[in-house]
Amino acid sequence: MTCLSKRDVFQWRIGAWSGLSLPLSVKRVSIVESKTFQRFTPLPHIHQWDYAQGSPYYWIDGFIGRTFRGCAIGDGRHRNNLAILVEEFPDLFHEDVLEEKLKSGELTTNQLYEALISPRFGTSSIPSVKLARQLADELQ
Repeated sequence: MTCLSKRDVFQWRIGAWSGLSLPLSVKRVSIVESKTFQRFTPLPHIHQWDYAQGSPYYWIDGFIGRTFRGCAIGDGRHRNNLAILVEEFPDLFHEDVLEEKLKSGELTTNQLYEALISPRFGTSSIPSVKLARQLADELQ
């Protein structure tokens, strides 16, 4: 599972989406570390990247750049509500509340990390999913 950090790889290519293609540019890689990684990920940690999306915007298909051919979507964008609160609303001090729970021993780092990366649509019989929902409810 991922620590919610984001890695984007950009490259212009010529060819077919599902077949042979040749690079027209070098790969440009951008990495943005998540708040989950910066504050709540147990160390040591090795990034695992979840596939989110591939979008071929320009194709050689009769005319250059005239045809859009859809995109391939992965599940790398699906975050649970707790992760959304921590990652996307930092000004609401959610991280401070969670840090306090860690300091008081109410939560362990591993419990919080597992809750943050748990599946968005998982069943509440999974302890990390249940904890993520409880914490998200408390923070809202």
